Amino acid sequence: MRRKLEDQVQTDLSEKEAKKLLARAGLPSHYADLSGAKQQAARLKVLRGWFDLSIPQVLCTDVEAYVRAHFLWAEFYIKPAEINKGIYFFDDPLCKYDMLRAMLAAPKIPTEPSKSILKAGRGLAKTQTCCIEALSMMGVVRPFSGILLTELNAQRTAEEIRKIKLQIEQNERIHADFGGEGVLYKKGGRNSETWNSECLTFAHLPRTYIMGHSMGSAQRGRRPLLEVWDDVESEDMTYNRDLRRKMMDQLFNVYLPMLAAGGHFMMIGTPIHKGAVLEMAFKGLSETETMDEEATTDSRFRDFTRVKFPMIFKDKDGNYQSQQPQRLTVEGFERRKQVQGIASVMAELQCDPMTPGQRAFSYDGFKHGFMHCKDPTDNHEYMLDLFSQTMRPWGEFMDEIRCVGAGDLADGQSADSDQGALVWHGVDADGLVYVLDVHVKRCLAEDLIEAAYRISEEWNCEIFGWEKAAMLVVINRIAKRKVQELRAAGKTPPIFRELENAKKNKIRRILTMSPLFSQNLIRFRCFDAVRLQDGSVHYPAPYGRKDSYQVLLDQIIEYTDEGIRGPDDAVDACEMAARLSGSVRGELAQKIDPHDPMKVLEMWRKAGLIMSVSQVPRPCWTPEMEEKQEKEMMAPVLSDGGFIPYV
Repeated sequence: MRRKLEDQVQTDLSEKEAKKLLARAGLPSHYADLSGAKQQAARLKVLRGWFDLSIPQVLCTDVEAYVRAHFLWAEFYIKPAEINKGIYFFDDPLCKYDMLRAMLAAPKIPTEPSKSILKAGRGLAKTQTCCIEALSMMGVVRPFSGILLTELNAQRTAEEIRKIKLQIEQNERIHADFGGEGVLYKKGGRNSETWNSECLTFAHLPRTYIMGHSMGSAQRGRRPLLEVWDDVESEDMTYNRDLRRKMMDQLFNVYLPMLAAGGHFMMIGTPIHKGAVLEMAFKGLSETETMDEEATTDSRFRDFTRVKFPMIFKDKDGNYQSQQPQRLTVEGFERRKQVQGIASVMAELQCDPMTPGQRAFSYDGFKHGFMHCKDPTDNHEYMLDLFSQTMRPWGEFMDEIRCVGAGDLADGQSADSDQGALVWHGVDADGLVYVLDVHVKRCLAEDLIEAAYRISEEWNCEIFGWEKAAMLVVINRIAKRKVQELRAAGKTPPIFRELENAKKNKIRRILTMSPLFSQNLIRFRCFDAVRLQDGSVHYPAPYGRKDSYQVLLDQIIEYTDEGIRGPDDAVDACEMAARLSGSVRGELAQKIDPHDPMKVLEMWRKAGLIMSVSQVPRPCWTPEMEEKQEKEMMAPVLSDGGFIPYV
């Protein structure tokens, strides 16, 4: 249990340490020699030194003065109180007071309220610091302070308000300096309309209250000086585009308009998922009304202060440090990386959402990269393998590979519908798999099928597979009919295949691609200009589906042995295409003479096209076909015109 601040000053610390502690708390160096009344006056001066009552509409006029006041509040009034025994088991994280500086940062536009977004890893006491401690101090010491606290739902909001309420009702150290029942709050008013789990109205200060309202509650006519959003999202909400858009609408059209210049808005959260409002707001993105775009840059975030506090960080010398060594040391972090894999502990390092578990694919942009290049001087197009640094003309490369594709069907245009995904692989004679193209879109199944065969024609795709699971067999009939329509129109669509995925563990199935990465047998597009060791610079050719391709790369990078948080449609389609490509090989470097019927027929057979003798011109018959025809000709004829099959 921590000692009281005055006891530390008098007994525990050297004179130098005591002065340092007093300076941090904003107290005079001779504080220990003052009388009790003068010590109390010194404390109250610090606690009230961060605002100016001549401009009550400005919440904080001196952020560093507030930090000193908060330190004094936490160390003198909160931590030593009997009600808080066991709460402060660990020391404060290093970033504690930087969180408060972000919370009360000056506005970037003077005529606007201050707006901040703070995300921090679990265990960094952000709610305890920014809500329980900060709001209780503001309610006790600052007049004209309207505070609005918002949590995910009514239950969570009431829990946080009750914590502040009990802190003020049962903290004997607060009562000693500010009074208790009948002074801080009305006598006998614990269950009244002014002092309950929804609103704390302070009796000793004019127009000072802490109000709790959840995200789903109506907000009308409130004019708080401080609004705090604390973990307002559930994981399910991060997958629903309609709910995300609604939350963005509440932020810009309901909550922020309640604030005037001098007020503060603060969003606090823990990384959950890349699609969360917290993550999107941190990147300055918002949802659009169209179906084609997932999110777009929103200029309304330009004046937000955005900070993140990971558990493990690098100092100015490039060395790892821990915000709270009692919870996680740097050595412990390194051990966790070795045991659990880097993917499961990167949240502490980067403070970004990450699927737990061991990273499944050892993706390396150099080892597993290729480029479709275009020479800016003569428009010559060629393929560059980044790992082997070999180059060949793009047309020659396309002649050597055989293309297969696969689709993960989804049906629907609503915001929470799954996305459909199409992936095309090219396979060369050495078994190298090149991920040629990706198309990801939330649309009707018919539109996705139409796109699959349109893009397949661009790549001269030989086989295209569709997932066969549950009711998808019904939708797959549309794909079969599409193939028949194309053939009737004189075109040569890819061979239709159904891939059996029902009753298969999806994670285990997708993990079967791991050997392609470990053995460097797969290549993904690189979209940036590359300079090789010989000094040559190579520029990518235009590619129209870069956003969809990036979706696949993101899912490949994030996929772990426990799956992935969020959509996995693109990586699912990639696995199905890899399954198809595993049974085919491309051609050798020499070109095939289209006038050589035997070579052409061999290509058909490799593509899996089963040709009957009657469908193949006589010059293209194989020896097996000749033998079969000869046996049929020699079979005895029956009286009804049929024949006895040769066995």
